[in-house]
Amino acid sequence: MKRNILCFSRSYLAYLMPEFEKRDDTHNYLYIVQNSKEEQVVKERGGNVVFNIETYIKAHLKSDNAEEWEEPSDFKELTNFGFSPIYSDRYLINFSFKRRHQIAGGLFKGFSDLFNKLDIHYLISEPVALFSTHILFYLTLKNGGNPRLWSSTFFPNSFLFSERITISKSIDLKISKSEDQLKEQKKEILSYLEGIIEDKKGPAYHFSFAKKRSVLDTFFKTRKGNSPIVVKPGLKSIFLQFLRYGRAKVYNLLFPMIGDFQTAASYKEHWFYFQCLLTSTSYYDKMPEEYNEDAVIYPLQYEPEASILYFAPDFCDQFVVIENILKSLPHNKILYVKEHPNQFGALGLSKWKTLRKKFHNLRFIYGRESGRKLIKYCNVVTCISSSAGMDGLVLGKRVVLVGDVYYQNYTGAQKAHSYYELNKILNDTSTYNYKGHTLAETAEDLMMLAERSHVGFPYASPTLFAEENLTKIVNAIQKEFI
Repeated sequence: MKRNILCFSRSYLAYLMPEFEKRDDTHNYLYIVQNSKEEQVVKERGGNVVFNIETYIKAHLKSDNAEEWEEPSDFKELTNFGFSPIYSDRYLINFSFKRRHQIAGGLFKGFSDLFNKLDIHYLISEPVALFSTHILFYLTLKNGGNPRLWSSTFFPNSFLFSERITISKSIDLKISKSEDQLKEQKKEILSYLEGIIEDKKGPAYHFSFAKKRSVLDTFFKTRKGNSPIVVKPGLKSIFLQFLRYGRAKVYNLLFPMIGDFQTAASYKEHWFYFQCLLTSTSYYDKMPEEYNEDAVIYPLQYEPEASILYFAPDFCDQFVVIENILKSLPHNKILYVKEHPNQFGALGLSKWKTLRKKFHNLRFIYGRESGRKLIKYCNVVTCISSSAGMDGLVLGKRVVLVGDVYYQNYTGAQKAHSYYELNKILNDTSTYNYKGHTLAETAEDLMMLAERSHVGFPYASPTLFAEENLTKIVNAIQKEFI
């Protein structure tokens, strides 16, 4: 008998996941979609949509006694996530208390009814900071199913499955790799790390390594998964972002008559993105021109982002993290805060201006500057869970982190479990006297990740829908979902 896989098919996954079904005759694929547009996309590709969030929530909110959210007593214990699923959602917090609890209550009731009707053996999704993800994760476990959230590896053409919503620990492969496969993968990893040192290789979402496209072309291809998100500076991006904000604002004003609640609540997020694009490059400090043993770097992570919430829920406010770093640093140290390359302009917001006035040793670096060059010129890297922290390890640096991330036990990494520990580490002279480590040691550390990784790349990219890549992802699903 075929087992059922429930697919949370939001955004580009509405285009991607039906492609799995076409190539996998060993499972039944069932789809939950965010809105009616995504339902149309899935159905056009032959998929069986079993739940439309937009349609269900609209009907639920029309009820005079719309059921409100009450967290089950075993919710946090079962999901192994001790924070509120509502306040961990990037959209619900933008509604009034009553409205958000009505939406949450509707989602829980609708999903619960779905699980009562269907046998769900597996849940598959990417990890996203959404209430819906938490509920589906909980109900899958509650009903004896197995959730599988995928996450990317540091090295290309590989991904991981996790059975925990925090995604910080991947699960062992059901079918282990052979020695020859691991040997070949280690060779590929070492080559990739050498490319990082030369700044010739990197993630596809980074503007230095992404295929050059127009702003509009990138936007529409990203929505379908054919291109990673690569934000470009300039008037076109500003205009496009203002339109996105305006659309979300209209949906917000007319909700629930039109649109889905995620789009209706995203107006604040889009306004933040718009403000970032308005920051002038003259606002920033200059990049250092040589190595400084008293320089520390913090790479600002993209927000909102599941990697912050799930890797470090108790350190999810980057402003607070950075202020604690500044308060902890010895008086002669300088902190360079560099923006994410796809969220340049974020440091131009008023709270960051106030912080720079407060601390004499704080420097802001524009997101389009070379992060790797800055890491080379700094002595210590501090971060939550950024891939730039991994870059720091590749470059032989001491990396001090607070997130529960895969590289926290690698050679050169030092984990702080509290602000107290962070303070102690940053005031310890040995932190700044680190003698470094070899590239071979970093490659060996990454093999711990490689042993748990599947071949394939289920993220937006120009090669996402290539037959070879789709076949690899489906093979991984078939090996994992047995």
